[in-house]
Amino acid sequence: MPDSDLIKWRLMNTCLKMLSFAVLFLCATSSPAQAPLAPLDAKQLASIDDFVNHEMARQRIPGLELGIYSRGSILLAKGYGMANVELNVPVKPETLMQSGSVGKQFVSAAVMMLVEEGKISLDDSITKYFPDAPATWKPILIKNLLSHTSGLSEYESLERTGPNGPFYLRLDFTEDELAKKIEALPIEWAPGEKWDYRNTNYMLLGVIIHKITGMPYAEFLSERIFKPLGMTSTRLISDRDIVPNRAAGYEIDGNGELKNQRWVSPTFNSTADGTLLFQRARPGQVGRRTVWHAAPEAIQSRSHLDRVSPQ
Repeated sequence: MPDSDLIKWRLMNTCLKMLSFAVLFLCATSSPAQAPLAPLDAKQLASIDDFVNHEMARQRIPGLELGIYSRGSILLAKGYGMANVELNVPVKPETLMQSGSVGKQFVSAAVMMLVEEGKISLDDSITKYFPDAPATWKPILIKNLLSHTSGLSEYESLERTGPNGPFYLRLDFTEDELAKKIEALPIEWAPGEKWDYRNTNYMLLGVIIHKITGMPYAEFLSERIFKPLGMTSTRLISDRDIVPNRAAGYEIDGNGELKNQRWVSPTFNSTADGTLLFQRARPGQVGRRTVWHAAPEAIQSRSHLDRVSPQ
């Protein structure tokens, strides 16, 4: 892995560790029958600040948001660092961040909603939705895409997304064109044989959602998940729209310097492998965030969820 990609991976990994810290903190101390945890005391808040500030300095993270929730109550909603380094704008609880692959949870929830409605089966071959795909795709099932066990190659490699690659990030493609390009990629192992994280899987799930519902995946998420749950700030990334409180994106280059993130075409800001903007809930918006916390169990049965998990 090139140094620049390794650094970016570490930045994301750190943010995910912080998110995991908050989730584990709640899961270890709260159950559905319990009341919300007591507010964090000064010692706990100072400890969290110390940890976040230390990791931001160590990993050179310009800014981040942290939310800790318990049973519909916000224990902490706080911004750290800069949302825009050039304009010296601090991160606030209202700041919208790019979701990255954390947004995949909404895609999988959408698929499971369609499963519950009988519009798709976890055991469907994906060739049902891509009839012109090679015969080698026939054993690949919907549940293999969801669980990253399809064996499909990663489209988002440096070689494939570079100027000479089939998925050059500066060019626009239609969904059909992207699907055709993915169909040309090699299969690296038999479906279900092993697990490996692939953005390819969720790009295809987004296309399938569109085929089944007639709505682009982000529109379906908006109509069926975000609006009903009052998640008014969660949306698809758009370079053209005026989005209040949007944070700028950054990366660390091969020389270790902080740079603005590289521009990609609108195509790759609209695929289902992680292209959303969302914020942590802030005081006065408890229901807008915490209702999603309980939503997966409300829209997905345990039996279906068990069938998605790799065996």
